[in-house]
Amino acid sequence: MAFYNCSNLTSVAIPDSVTTIGDWAFYDCSSLASVIIPDSVTSIGNSAFSKCSSLTSINVDDNNNNYKSVNGVLFSKDGKKLIAYPGGIEGCYSIPDSVTDIGDDAFSYCSSLTSVTIPDSVTSIGDWAFSGCSSLTSVTIPDSVTSIGNWAFSGCSSLTSVTIPDSVTIIGNRAFSFCSSLTSVTIPDSVTNIGAEAFSDCSSLTSVTIPDSVTAIGDRAFFLCEDLTILCPENSYAWQYCEENDIPHKPLEETSPTTAADTAQPLAKAAAAPETDSETAPEITAKPTVEAVTESPAKTKSHRWLIPLILALVLLAGGAAVQLLGIFDILGWLVGLLG
Repeated sequence: MAFYNCSNLTSVAIPDSVTTIGDWAFYDCSSLASVIIPDSVTSIGNSAFSKCSSLTSINVDDNNNNYKSVNGVLFSKDGKKLIAYPGGIEGCYSIPDSVTDIGDDAFSYCSSLTSVTIPDSVTSIGDWAFSGCSSLTSVTIPDSVTSIGNWAFSGCSSLTSVTIPDSVTIIGNRAFSFCSSLTSVTIPDSVTNIGAEAFSDCSSLTSVTIPDSVTAIGDRAFFLCEDLTILCPENSYAWQYCEENDIPHKPLEETSPTTAADTAQPLAKAAAAPETDSETAPEITAKPTVEAVTESPAKTKSHRWLIPLILALVLLAGGAAVQLLGIFDILGWLVGLLG
């Protein structure tokens, strides 16, 4: 914490005599724009450059055996761990494919970061990794990630959606706390543990789906989510948790999707004509309809001539029931002529 909150500090060139940069060393140095790290440094602590809102580059001597800088971003020498992203860089960032570990506090308080692309190579997201990224609107976590650290996305107040893959098993304490724009979350079947206060103070959160794979939910996991309804299987651990903590909840029903073929099948059966002798067409009583007409003989014969003509036209469209109706009326017409 040697230079903690030094608001007038604009640049730093660390001397060769220094081997360690401690935790929080330059935290909240709001005017700090650039840092030069010599080859002598072997250790850099957590949050060493966090909340430096003007910082645009962290440069490392090429001869340093432990760290390197790529476009101002601090990495481990082998490129597998992203250690610190300068808080003054604006816009989008794509994490290199070489990275497997997003370190603790790596992007914390990068308030100008609007979107980040996380590659499939990443397996873990550290504690506080994206905390305080107030301009970050959406995050897609790849299915290579198995754990989301404590406070990982806490305070991402513009975050409206997050995709959690089936690979994640643990959601850390306060991982998504204070995400005031987050409206819904679906927990995948792979998750077994939701940490304490994981979604606390998410004031816009209205729906969380929790599967029966979850067997542990920490204290106050949904604290101050006043409009929240949890969807979960009846008699599951999540259901019991909701009962014990007076959280509104509904049963999570398993439904199979309805396809167009499913909808068309009953209609096709209804319209199909009998295909075998064992099938019978529905009974149609057409005679009473004709006999109910009380008109002069001439007019009645005229109607009897029109009915089979109309039915003959309909007959062209097909259908067993229509065919029977046409036959009955044609017979009635012939009887009328002979009579």
